[in-house]
Amino acid sequence: MLTLVQAPSIRNLTCTILPGKITNPGPVPELLNPAFHYWKTTWAEFFRRAGSPPDALKIDSFLRADYIIVLHDGPVIAGMLLSTIFHTEALTTYEHPQIAPYPPAVIERLHAIRGGRCLSGEYLSVNPAFKKSILGISLAEVMVGILQRILLSAEADILLASTVRAAHVAEIARDYGYEEVGSYLKLGVDCVMMCNTRDGVVEHPRAEVREAIAQFWAFRRDLAGLPNAAPAHRAAVLKAA
Repeated sequence: MLTLVQAPSIRNLTCTILPGKITNPGPVPELLNPAFHYWKTTWAEFFRRAGSPPDALKIDSFLRADYIIVLHDGPVIAGMLLSTIFHTEALTTYEHPQIAPYPPAVIERLHAIRGGRCLSGEYLSVNPAFKKSILGISLAEVMVGILQRILLSAEADILLASTVRAAHVAEIARDYGYEEVGSYLKLGVDCVMMCNTRDGVVEHPRAEVREAIAQFWAFRRDLAGLPNAAPAHRAAVLKAA
């Protein structure tokens, strides 16, 4: 993993949103390979420590991601969060291992959204060199907030996230209006199932987190093809927690 030559600072970080799969001809974006290397190294080690099966990490999980939120200082990855779009009328949605384990009540909610879209929140990680005790702010909290902006900008209807219980990500999600809808063992890892909707989005209660999200979003480098900005009536849905 690449290392920094100076002390980490949130002021030096940039937000880039990558697609997992590059289909255009020509060179791949410079950040793509460092991002993939970070993701593969981080999660292979996580699953190894968790005692998961040797093939727990599937490369397709990276490739299928529609939006990969990357906070980085040049090629050094500070944090990452993956998200995939699932169509609510596609049979493949309900057989996909990211969606299928959710309780029947959640699956029924998805079926009721005619012609809608569901976003996933997956593989949230923060480089230990950029942890909260060093930066003074939680990049995990910031990235969950950026994912909420993607939910609004992409005009998806609902967002499902399977969070590692031991990492306390579910507690972060609750600050954004998520509700806990279940739990399960994913490849031997205890996960909390969280759910939010476009109308349920709230802003983070702490001003410094809201300001960081706003800065990263305003100056993001989008290589995944999101709309330029959330429509005004969608952005207005954001409300104080």
